[in-house]
Amino acid sequence: MDRQLVLNALVKAIKDVSPYAREEMEGWDEHRLENAYLVDLGVSSIDYCQIANIVMEQLDVHCSIDVFVQANNIRDIVTLFCSLNFPHSHKMSETKSQINF
Repeated sequence: MDRQLVLNALVKAIKDVSPYAREEMEGWDEHRLENAYLVDLGVSSIDYCQIANIVMEQLDVHCSIDVFVQANNIRDIVTLFCSLNFPHSHKMSETKSQINF
């Protein structure tokens, strides 16, 4: 799984769901993004569920939302998504060119 694809999808979803996070993350480099905790970006647990669902839809992967309760910073979430089994790799390569943050 392409970490950059997952990171881009995740950051876009965070910015789409949370106007505060979008403003806070403005101008951040990749290192700072990956080390950010969702709680510090004002992302509530409900927002987190919505973000996870958006990313799963973008990447065409589906799993229980319970899987995400252990990951609370962007790096951990990206790692979690990368560890999931993605059966639709052809869809992901199509999606890769469509996701930009």
